[in-house]
Amino acid sequence: MGSKERRIIDTLEPVLNQHKLVVDKGVIKADLAMVDNNIQYSLIYQLTHITREKQCLKHDDWLDSLAMAVGHFKNSLQWDEKKALESYKQKVTAEWIKEALGCSRKGRPKFFKA
Repeated sequence: MGSKERRIIDTLEPVLNQHKLVVDKGVIKADLAMVDNNIQYSLIYQLTHITREKQCLKHDDWLDSLAMAVGHFKNSLQWDEKKALESYKQKVTAEWIKEALGCSRKGRPKFFKA
């Protein structure tokens, strides 16, 4: 097993499995347009053909760069989904309570006169 391939896969696989990597259509179009006659230089080709086997790709420069970029931003991508869901529930509940009490924009119930 190649260590470079393992590093790339270990970095990208969790992000891809959780659907946290977004690629603009323009990037894909530009990637395919610039490869000329050798598809092996394409990022998309490299991404879809990498395995844990040593030197499975003749060219992996674009994929290696992507893995390094994802690794750099790994901490910001690993926010806790349970905490995010709990925060969202608290926000929705607070808004529901305000609406149920008939609060004005100032946060006071409408039945109190300012």
